This record gives sequence, structure tokens and C-alpha cells, in this order.
Amino acid sequence: MPRENIAKYIILGLLSIQPLSGYGIKKWVESSISNFWNISYGQIYPTLRKIEAEGLAVKREFKPDKGPRRNQYTITDRGKQEFINWLQKDEAGEYEILLKIFFGAKLSRDENMEKIQRFREKRVEDRERLEKTMEELQKNLDKNEDNLYFLLITSFGIKSYKSQIKWSDEALKLLNHKNGF
Repeated sequence: MPRENIAKYIILGLLSIQPLSGYGIKKWVESSISNFWNISYGQIYPTLRKIEAEGLAVKREFKPDKGPRRNQYTITDRGKQEFINWLQKDEAGEYEILLKIFFGAKLSRDENMEKIQRFREKRVEDRERLEKTMEELQKNLDKNEDNLYFLLITSFGIKSYKSQIKWSDEALKLLNHKNGF
């Protein structure tokens, strides 16, 4: 899914929490998801116009205590439904799951657990694939100088996948907790 579409769903997700201005959206992103996904003002404002034109949000002008008048956007019922539909779809991008888990309160725990379990299974497959590659590289390390650098990157990938598998296990354990938080 193209990044501009992801911006649409980030914005709809944030608007599902509270009405926001473009500036407010940027501040939310910076304080919450920017360590794994970021959007710029150059994406926010055109996306807000598109969301409004599609009837997914409505705009109203307001005057804050300080500063100039601003536009504040509120998600519509249609926007909420489109956002939920996106949350329920399989992830298209590498870290799209993190966005969907960030907004996970909009789905059931079971739906979130299924997402994380699929993510975990994919990471196990990826780790196993890289471990086979690592074995081959180690056997052929002296045959080509490039193999050393391929091995370094493969090692990084294995460690990353192990970390993601561990996170998945911890997330599933927390979500499986019957008494909630």
C-alpha cells in the first residue's frame, strides 16, 4: 500500500481518538508513532483535504485561546468504518502492523492476537531462511570478500527477527491476560 494511503489511515485513526487540526495530528505523530512511522505536513494537509472530500471527516474552523484560527477535523461514521476496514485487512508493509496495533483498541483482542500471531509466524519463517543463508555464507566466507559483508547483514537480520519474535510473544501474553490491565 502506498505511503500516502497509510497517511490517510494514520489520520483517520487519530481522528477516531479525538478531533484534531493538522498541527495537532503532527504533534500526535511526533509523540507516539514517529519512532516507527512518520508523516510530514506535506502529507497531512493534502490528505486532510482528500479525507474531507470523501466524506470521511468534517472540518470546522475554531479560534484557539492563542494563535490564529485553525481548522479542526472530526471523523464521520463513514470514516470510522473505513478505518476499521483497514485495521481488519492484512498488513501490506513491513511495519504496518505497528500502526494497526497502536490503534488496536478499535478491534477485539482476538483480532489483534491473530494479527500478531501471523506477524510472528512470518518472522519465524524469515529468521529460518536467513539462518540457512548464514550457514552457506559461513561455509564460503573465504571464497569471496563480499561474503563477509553479506554475513554481517544476514546476522543483523537474524537478530532483528529474533527480537520481533520475542516482542510478539510478550504482546500475545499481555493480550491473552484475562483480567485486562
